[in-house]
Amino acid sequence: MISDIQTPNDPKTTFNVGTINGGTSVNTISASANMLIDMRSVSPVALTELEDQVITILKKAAEEENKRWDTDQIQVDIKLVGDTGGFTARRQHHCSSFPGFCKCTWV
Repeated sequence: MISDIQTPNDPKTTFNVGTINGGTSVNTISASANMLIDMRSVSPVALTELEDQVITILKKAAEEENKRWDTDQIQVDIKLVGDTGGFTARRQHHCSSFPGFCKCTWV
């Protein structure tokens, strides 16, 4: 799970699943969903390591759900949508899910 990721204190590295959206009602299987993840570090290397961990977790989750439901409909498509350099490296990612489809974009 993404929540199990431990980030280093040195170099300072953090992440936040800022938003999770989707669905049309509380008693309906969602036809779409999305997630926005913000990652920051003072080290580009630590930021890349964090990004790799998150991507691995998302892809593994899709594989496990496909296996659980005997389908191949759940997919992960990840796109970097923002990368701010400078003293604090920052990347944001966005994950969208559609009927049996998960699309993740790093914002």
